[in-house]
Amino acid sequence: MPYRDLGPDHFTNRLGKERQTRRLIAQLTALGMDVTITATRTDRMNRANTYHRR
Repeated sequence: MPYRDLGPDHFTNRLGKERQTRRLIAQLTALGMDVTITATRTDRMNRANTYHRR
């Protein structure tokens, strides 16, 4: 079977953005860090557009 590059964002897309975010927060918390996440303006706009499409 020939090698096939899955791309730079394969794991992010495979797990989904929300699950990946939770996983990374859990890792940082396990390292003893306090984590605060704020959505970027672009992310908020994308979510708003997603809700309008339904």
